[in-house]
Amino acid sequence: MSAKTILAVARSVRAHSIGGMEDHLAELYRSMVDRGWSVHVLTAGLPDSRPFSEAGVRYIPMPGTEPVYDRRFWRASVEHWTRLSASLRPTLAHVHSYAGRAIARARAFRRGPLVVTLYGTPLMNIDHHAHQMIHADWRERLSHCRKLVRVLVQYACGMPPRSLGPRAHVIAISRRQAEEIRRVHSVAPSRLHQIDFGIDIASFDPPTSQQRGQARGALGFEPQDFVIGTVCRLVQEKGVQIAIRAMPRLLARVPTARLLIVGDGDYRRRLEGVARSLGLGRAVVFQGAVPPGRVVRSLHAMDVFALNSVIGESFGLVVAQAMSCALPVVASRVGAMPQLIGGPKPAGYLVPRGNSKAFAGKLCHLASEPAVAALFGRRGRQRAVEEFSHDKMVECTTRLFESLADSAGRATRRG
Repeated sequence: MSAKTILAVARSVRAHSIGGMEDHLAELYRSMVDRGWSVHVLTAGLPDSRPFSEAGVRYIPMPGTEPVYDRRFWRASVEHWTRLSASLRPTLAHVHSYAGRAIARARAFRRGPLVVTLYGTPLMNIDHHAHQMIHADWRERLSHCRKLVRVLVQYACGMPPRSLGPRAHVIAISRRQAEEIRRVHSVAPSRLHQIDFGIDIASFDPPTSQQRGQARGALGFEPQDFVIGTVCRLVQEKGVQIAIRAMPRLLARVPTARLLIVGDGDYRRRLEGVARSLGLGRAVVFQGAVPPGRVVRSLHAMDVFALNSVIGESFGLVVAQAMSCALPVVASRVGAMPQLIGGPKPAGYLVPRGNSKAFAGKLCHLASEPAVAALFGRRGRQRAVEEFSHDKMVECTTRLFESLADSAGRATRRG
């Protein structure tokens, strides 16, 4: 066994899907391995559920489970965790979101400190479905009503649990997330740690003129086009439909406006239908999903980055990436967005969620005032470098883990 071993559990990893949690988990653990830690991640099953290694991290899929919180996942997680912790004797247990609920209830954490990183709370889901019941298309309101009732019932029944246990240390990935965790869970201030997501700043540099031209040319954009872009999973709560519905108003004032949508998902066909119904034609480009390493090329083709989420974003990893590329941002005033781009020296504009008119208005202003857009871009780049770097995130996490491991070691020796 390594002197420093992490046994983690996560509902999904990059092999399942690409998202903020999955990217964060992979990049964090890759850096932890470089710093001498041995990392083992228990996760949901895959078509080939044999254990595999990636960047020095060992992933252990649980056969017969899917990346959803259900009874099969809970039961399998307890069985696998009990066996693995007995053989690995980990220095520290690290749980992502509520994946360790059943493990904690079964008291399978036998030794060492427990760290829980939360990426959301029930308040986010309650707020989202309540908002959609009022503002969504009438055909979708019943679905949101049912989902809201289910979330409220789960919350009332203790899922997620009010307390994460007296031993748990909790990591919040943004200031807004820390505030919500205090409201939802009984976590002592000394056990709540805010460690913001981090990005690889060197991989998200502002583009040179040549890089910008190549990225735009590859997507069929002309040099004079004003490209608004977004990168996300194409699901309803990301609000891409709001950006599409804002395009007719924007095109009336900025005829060269183009909307670049990077990503894929179950909602793509619906979004394509919205674009067709508005007669937008070539003004909207669906690029599809791209590998994480190529997202920067899509960002380099943009003039403005947009995020129209109608659900509170716990952090907004791709927003930080866009800021690192010196892109001005227009985003919904939800979740952590005020922390990322707001403040006395903003890096973009915040608009009311779901308001396509306000969204189009801010884009028109940026199109007509390139100096303002450039100022927002410079501020965003500076903020990303100073506050949201991968190195800072890893340093803070490593310091916490090592402090907890040292304290646990001293307590064991005294015992």
